[in-house]
Amino acid sequence: MPNFGTGLTTRERALAGEITQVNIFQDFLTLEYEQEKLSRYSVEWQLDERHLARVGNPRFYRHPYQSPQQELWQPGEVEWFVIIRNAPPVRRRKRKSRLVVMQLSLLLDGTEG
Repeated sequence: MPNFGTGLTTRERALAGEITQVNIFQDFLTLEYEQEKLSRYSVEWQLDERHLARVGNPRFYRHPYQSPQQELWQPGEVEWFVIIRNAPPVRRRKRKSRLVVMQLSLLLDGTEG
């Protein structure tokens, strides 16, 4: 079972700190708490079919654990943009720098000392 962290349960503020059950069936991810459906998302898998590439299209269910906190915006009032990472970040090797030291002669008149 993949590890999703707590990012998906932010809408359910009344359940902050509670453990929710994550069910994945085909291309759907469902969050449940005490056998009550909280939300459902569509998912896209990466090529290895073990990691999620995208989670989106949320559907939120009414449940008895609704937060008394009012929403800042009504659904559909604010336009949100989805940010998708094209490719995994590439590690760049540090260039080896070369230090060149030249010692200048201290005696300018040509004598050795």
